[in-house]
Amino acid sequence: MAPGTATSSDAAGHRGGVEALLLDQASSSGSSVYSAGRDATVKRWDVERRWDGVSLHAPFYGHVDWVNDLAALGPALLTCSSDQTVKAWNKESAECLRTFTGHSDYVTCLGAAPGAHKFVSAGLRGEAFLWDGEAGAGKGLAKGGAAGPKEFCGKESVYSLAVGADANLVALGASDNVVRLWDPRQWDRDGAQLKGHTDNVRALALSASGKLLLSGSSDNTIRLWDLGQQRCIQTFAVHTDSVWALIFNEDEGLIYSGGKDGCVYRTHVATKLSELLFADENPVTSLAANAAMSKVWTASAGKSSAIKCWGVPGPEDRAGERLGRTSFVASTSPVIRYRMSKKGFKDPRPLIEAPDLVVAGAPGIIKKEVLNDRTHVLTQDSNGAVVKWNVLTGGVAKDYGPGDFEAILEQVQPQVSVASWFSVDCKMGVLTVLLRSPQCFACEVYARDFIPGANEELKMNIGQQFLRALLQSWVARCDRGLLPKSEVWKGVLQQPVFSYADCDPETSVFSETDAGEPWRLPVHTFTGKETTATLPGWAIDAVRAGPIPAGPVSKLSFHLHPAEGSDLPALKQGKLTAPRILSVRKVKTFVVSKLEDVMSKAEMFSGGRDKDDKAELKLALKAADVEIFCKDKLMGDELSLATIKTYHWKRSDDIVFEYRRKVGAVEGEPPSEG
Repeated sequence: MAPGTATSSDAAGHRGGVEALLLDQASSSGSSVYSAGRDATVKRWDVERRWDGVSLHAPFYGHVDWVNDLAALGPALLTCSSDQTVKAWNKESAECLRTFTGHSDYVTCLGAAPGAHKFVSAGLRGEAFLWDGEAGAGKGLAKGGAAGPKEFCGKESVYSLAVGADANLVALGASDNVVRLWDPRQWDRDGAQLKGHTDNVRALALSASGKLLLSGSSDNTIRLWDLGQQRCIQTFAVHTDSVWALIFNEDEGLIYSGGKDGCVYRTHVATKLSELLFADENPVTSLAANAAMSKVWTASAGKSSAIKCWGVPGPEDRAGERLGRTSFVASTSPVIRYRMSKKGFKDPRPLIEAPDLVVAGAPGIIKKEVLNDRTHVLTQDSNGAVVKWNVLTGGVAKDYGPGDFEAILEQVQPQVSVASWFSVDCKMGVLTVLLRSPQCFACEVYARDFIPGANEELKMNIGQQFLRALLQSWVARCDRGLLPKSEVWKGVLQQPVFSYADCDPETSVFSETDAGEPWRLPVHTFTGKETTATLPGWAIDAVRAGPIPAGPVSKLSFHLHPAEGSDLPALKQGKLTAPRILSVRKVKTFVVSKLEDVMSKAEMFSGGRDKDDKAELKLALKAADVEIFCKDKLMGDELSLATIKTYHWKRSDDIVFEYRRKVGAVEGEPPSEG
């Protein structure tokens, strides 16, 4: 079959890497593949009958960090994450049924025992939890409790686990190179330790009979353990780098393995004959296969987030293949395997040249910088592409293509100073805007900067308007009883100033609920079903026209003096305080208004004038006739106090301005050029 690619609009792959796969051949659509990504999402892909296409059934949103592993327990899908939680989901609706908490660090792996309605989660700090749950129709895990945590591995991190079908055996692979066995029925007793690996144990697979265990390690080897004898009975060194994924077909005596070297091998336990099935250009993080092992799915890390399906011929079809073309006899030592690869040993050719199906991912964002205008963010992805995002629309403002991030940043960074009201994160490979109260209400702006024709005195809070736009569809759909009583938005602010109608589908917002629980959702997924338990109360309050939580104080102080040699008199005011967004234009207006008061009480020139002359001069002086200087530099009308303080005054004390009449402002009376 020729390789295919899922190119339909709904086949939106992961960004930044896929950590785990789960194949469900009993789903409502026949066969479905679940994928867990570093972009904090889980996706369900329904596979076409001929395995030549997929469609995105549903994304699962709820985790706020990498999703590291998947497991199935009855009608529920289980996921674990670096956000320290385990979640149970309805497979069909993608609704989160329950969140299990208790871990104090990343949760790295899961294992389920459907026969006992139990599952195990493990992660960093050596923590492992045994959860007891009952799956009810349409309810998923309706109840459950944690027996633990128990630090089975001391403070060593757990990166892999396997659970017996009846939850009578749990195997944990840790960063101290040891595989630990544990009987949940004897919780307080320490189990056996299987030693032999020389680096982290990254993958485990338990045989269907429960008598044999496979382990894969960062020492590049695979070990087969007899659990009855509690010893290693075979070692296979087929990979040239860490082993990250295993499938054990006990009936056929076959091991399928993948890892950091991007290769997937099929190894015969009895003969140690290893076949290179296929080689990917990116590390293989996870494997999944159908019951017949004729379709093998791989997940990729690195620059790719692709999910691929490979058609694999059975081992009986390879009986006539000459040894050495696609296969070799596995060594027992990674050192020997390494020497073979370096000293003239010709690596076998892949049995399969190309996958049957590719669900393409997208490169993840790896670098970001919030621009000084606090409305744009510059990012670079793992392919080197540089993009400027507009935070207020959630979309791309400009795509620069591959380029030098620092050089482009220097080119586009504006010399303005705007109060910080958000931060961004790109750990998940997507642009995530972080909001926290009251900081998100720290930025006040003039409405005319965003709304043409708005009154020059009208101000608006940028964080509040951001939330109005974000929750616009939510407000339209939600239970009106949730909304606080609101004053009416008036004039140009009757409608939200910004819109997310064309935002990037993965642009997300991160914050915390009133209870302190983190939440993260893509901008386009607010449905109106969210409640005050999932949305922070301060965010809901922000959709009304009334008062909002007070942001940090954002005012600056300055002094006004006539420039040396100026014919304009000194003002009586001492130190002045104004919002940091106050523009030089408004400072000029203030100066003129105060000069009029002074000029009406005293003669302006030493030679004197009669009243009519002075009145005429007073009326002729306008804001446009005045120039404002800071440290001998002429300030433009649109510069704000904050920008001047940051880029011109450059000191911690109060700004000092000097004013003078612009040359030619009053005909026949040119001011001094001092």
